[in-house]
Amino acid sequence: MRRLSRTIIVLGSLLLAPPSRAETPTEALQTVMPPVFDPSAIDHTVSPCADFYRYACGAWLKANPIPRDQSSWWRFSDLDEHTLGVLAAILEEAAAGQGVQAEQRRKIGDY
Repeated sequence: MRRLSRTIIVLGSLLLAPPSRAETPTEALQTVMPPVFDPSAIDHTVSPCADFYRYACGAWLKANPIPRDQSSWWRFSDLDEHTLGVLAAILEEAAAGQGVQAEQRRKIGDY
């Protein structure tokens, strides 16, 4: 019983502990993120009762064909690309030794 209560206390303290945040490079954060909701993606020529997916994303599908280097491309692929770019910038900056060298940033750069 004591072991169970200790485990609950340890897990609870881990959940309540504030997360450590790594510094993010300013130039990666200055890029504009793609909008989450884009009303221009709606295709008003399609009835929402007949094909809701084509209604909701039809104009976006017409304007954004699948790139040649991708096997699929969907609405949040732009967001995925942006996130990968931010992560790459963080890793490259840490590996180059630029910015404030906090312990977490040094470990990231060493990795």
